[in-house]
Amino acid sequence: MNDIETPSPERLLANMEMWRWMPDDLGDFYVWVNIPEFLVRVVKNGEIIHEERIITGDMTNQTPIFSDVVETIYFNPRWNVPQSIKVLELYPSLARGGGSFQRQGLRMMRNGKYVDPRSVDWSRADIRNYDIYQPSGPGNALGIVKFTFPNKHAVYLHDTPTKNLFDAEVRTFSHGCMRVRNPMRLAEVLLEQDKGWSPDQVHQTQQSDPDEVAVPLSGKIPVHITYFTDLVGEDGTERLVKDVYGHEQRVKLALAGKFDQIAKGRDHLAPVKFSRVQYDGPDDWGFFFGGGPNGNQKRRYNPNNSSLNDFFNNMFGGF
Repeated sequence: MNDIETPSPERLLANMEMWRWMPDDLGDFYVWVNIPEFLVRVVKNGEIIHEERIITGDMTNQTPIFSDVVETIYFNPRWNVPQSIKVLELYPSLARGGGSFQRQGLRMMRNGKYVDPRSVDWSRADIRNYDIYQPSGPGNALGIVKFTFPNKHAVYLHDTPTKNLFDAEVRTFSHGCMRVRNPMRLAEVLLEQDKGWSPDQVHQTQQSDPDEVAVPLSGKIPVHITYFTDLVGEDGTERLVKDVYGHEQRVKLALAGKFDQIAKGRDHLAPVKFSRVQYDGPDDWGFFFGGGPNGNQKRRYNPNNSSLNDFFNNMFGGF
């Protein structure tokens, strides 16, 4: 992984093998995310017409590799909290009687009715039975726009209020979704292709309603999330990038028949397990993930960790 500047036949073969997994027809117009480059591109008739930086999943929550179609663009989206975050972060905070839930603007519902989390006996209740979301607004974890392509991994492209993380060279900070540095420009490119909209129409739609506005696409735009570490640039030169998740190494081992040496990660599609664990410490989500990209991942209270508010502002700019 460290020797990223040295091309080799094994690296080339591994990337050729991953190309073999791609659809035969990528589409005349498509969105291309390449995880090791931390870039999203829009390709039209074989030419790259747009390129932007992205943030991908961290080592524990790696962004998956698959192809799908973009179906809907949401402006001012609300954030529906996934089960894993409800169980691993929200539940411990609520079980200790923390008040950060309301301060972060989260809402809780059950059977279509709003619920005050302070009225729930969390020593008995199962948080998975509650719908929790963050309404649209400037502090929303998804920012002002998201691009959905419904999939079993529950990932998508979206905005983020945490723009400073785009300055890092290696941008593995999310819970699996892909955060886009300038998502409104991406929306402009896609909606011009799909509906013939001008940039002004895109921005007027975003500003037309403070609540979530869904814009279904008339034609389904393919999106390919890939993992290529050996590429050829538009100028014909070879470009190598770091094997951040170790996928290239796994493919090389598989091609060499060394299956017993392949490191296997966790099954991210497995149901989230809920258990009533006693968590010590204050009302603080930061002790799960820390206040930034190098945060403490030990599930033990540390008085130097950030507060839940810091967790949202510095780390949780999306998921």
